[in-house]
Amino acid sequence: MAIYIGHHAFSGPMDTVDQLVDRAGLYAVLIQPGRKQTVLFLDQAANVSSALSLRIKAGEFDDVKQPLCFAALYTPGVQASGRKRLLEDIRASHQGH
Repeated sequence: MAIYIGHHAFSGPMDTVDQLVDRAGLYAVLIQPGRKQTVLFLDQAANVSSALSLRIKAGEFDDVKQPLCFAALYTPGVQASGRKRLLEDIRASHQGH
């Protein structure tokens, strides 16, 4: 299944972080009020699953009252600078949604 965020197809939604893979890419934290997903957080990492697990363990989303779900856009072979550019492009195009 795919979730489109800023014209890019992310894998998801996934109910647990364990469903994500530790590969380079972008990841999104979402809530699903009804059938529509709302992006709460979007970032990039060399190891998507580990990075998101650390954020959750740090309590970054503890104040969210709705169940969270997750999505990932894996970018094998893309260095951190390329992932950051892609992230900024997606953020810029997603702001209007």
